[in-house]
Amino acid sequence: MIQRRHILIAIAVFTLISVAYFLLVLYPRIGKVPIDIVVNPSDASISIDDRRVSSGTQYLNPGTYTFKAEREGWFPDEVSVTISDRLSSVALLPTPSSDEAREQAERDSTVREGLSSIAANARGLDIRSAYPILNELPYSDVSGPFKIDYGFNQDNTKTPYLIVSYSTPHGRNKAIDWLKANDTNLTTTEILFEDFQNPTYQPEDNHE
Repeated sequence: MIQRRHILIAIAVFTLISVAYFLLVLYPRIGKVPIDIVVNPSDASISIDDRRVSSGTQYLNPGTYTFKAEREGWFPDEVSVTISDRLSSVALLPTPSSDEAREQAERDSTVREGLSSIAANARGLDIRSAYPILNELPYSDVSGPFKIDYGFNQDNTKTPYLIVSYSTPHGRNKAIDWLKANDTNLTTTEILFEDFQNPTYQPEDNHE
C-alpha cells in the first residue's frame, strides 16, 4: 500500500514538473524562431532592439530586428535582420578600435573568419527577402539574347543594382519584360545595361 502511494506521488510530481516546464519554457516559445547569437569578442554586450540579451539561443517572433554588439575598445557592430525559418544564426563582429582589441582580434582570427560567413549569410538572406528577384539570378536567355545579374555599390552593400548584359536591343526589351513578369519594381530598382548607356545611370556612381 505504501509502495503504491509512493508511485502515485512520483507520478503526480512528474506531471506537475512537466506542466510547469511546458508553461514556463515551451509555451512562451510557440510560434517563435530559435536564433543562435554568436559574437566576438565573446564578452561584448548584446542587444536586440535596444533590449539587453545574452549570447546563445533567443526565441523571436518573425519580423525585423536590430541586433547590436558593443564593447569598450571596439567599434559596435549593428545589423537589421528579418527573422524567418530560413535563418538560424546571427553573428556580430565589432571592429577593433584599440591596440589591445586589434591584438585580440588577431588571436581570434580563425574564429572571426568563421563568424564572418555566418554574418554574411544573415545579411544575404535579409537582402534577398527585401529583393526576391535576387533568388532568380543570375538568369540567362539565349533566345533573347540577354543575361541578368546583380551587384552592389561600394558604399551601399544593402541595395543591389541589376546588370543586363550580352543583349541586343531586342534582348534588352525581353530582359525588361522578364523582370516585370517576376514582379520587379522598375521604378525603384537601378538597372545597368552593359555596352548601352542607360539614361538613368549617373557616371559618377562607382559600382563593384
